Amino acid sequence: MAADLLKELKDAHEAFTAARREIIGLAAKAQNASKRAIFAVQREDDAGAKALLAEAEDALDAIRGRAKKNARLAHEGSFRAALEEYAEARFVAQLATGEVPPCSRASFAIVVLNGTSIW
Repeated sequence: MAADLLKELKDAHEAFTAARREIIGLAAKAQNASKRAIFAVQREDDAGAKALLAEAEDALDAIRGRAKKNARLAHEGSFRAALEEYAEARFVAQLATGEVPPCSRASFAIVVLNGTSIW
């Protein structure tokens, strides 16, 4: 009985560890694509930025799908870092195209960013 419980715990731990590693890999892919999207915006490569943002979105969607199976995965630090980088990339792309970001703090951020040279 105790051996069965230990095996069950071990299997659950190994499954979680494998899923976590997969999340870390997908998050790295999303974060990298987001960073490259910012660089594409800076080079005025709108098509490239759009494609890279789509690549990041696909990776983030894949993470969300896996996190539905285990909610602990949604709190993984690498996932949160990828979300942060993606939000920054989307914000920079919106600034470059003149779109108004859908955030109440965005107008303040636009004023601050317009007051300094970021490119």
